[in-house]
Amino acid sequence: MQSRDDIDKRIRYLLRHNRERLRIDATQAEDIPGEFADLIRGAHEKYGHRVVVLVDEYDKPILDNLLEPERARELREGLKNLYSVLKDADPHL
Repeated sequence: MQSRDDIDKRIRYLLRHNRERLRIDATQAEDIPGEFADLIRGAHEKYGHRVVVLVDEYDKPILDNLLEPERARELREGLKNLYSVLKDADPHL
């Protein structure tokens, strides 16, 4: 990932892909945290089981840009934006 825009596009793609795969209705949220929260809640409601979120290489975009601190900081903020959802989603996880 080279920019915050790149990582945001990738996250939106993955959220959309998983929403379609799980046959969860499209979200009304306009931001990534809202889309992620809706996916987690929707999967729990549709399937009646709490959701498991597996995160692999969560810090790879940051580590790949350690020599460019400003970019690494920008990517960290994008990831923090996504991961912050997990704390509030506890009843569904």
